Amino acid sequence: MEFSEQIIKILDNLSDKFGMTIDWSNKNVIPYLQTLTTKYINYEVDISIFWIIICVIGIIVGALLIYIDWKDDEDDLPVYATIGLLIIIFSAVFIIIQSIDIITAKTFPEKIILNYLLEIKKYI
Repeated sequence: MEFSEQIIKILDNLSDKFGMTIDWSNKNVIPYLQTLTTKYINYEVDISIFWIIICVIGIIVGALLIYIDWKDDEDDLPVYATIGLLIIIFSAVFIIIQSIDIITAKTFPEKIILNYLLEIKKYI
């Protein structure tokens, strides 16, 4: 079974739960669905880029904290350096996760749509 057939089956199931029927032979439904999926994929990519930008800012803040702690040698506890290192590690891991999401969205957009529809189906 192809991804598009799975998406149609899930949409049919969702529409049945809402008491609607979708005529898939209608010429307006398929282009609308294609536009909707394109918009959702672009939304996923844009959100991932937003979080990558936030994480880059986090890496800069973490590096500044490490620099401040390195420059200020008054205390023995490297509190700022520890916090900065944790921020850098968290941000780097999150950048990797978001990059994988972007690659998945651009390579297999059907997977993103299918996962989203399955999430919706769980809560209905």
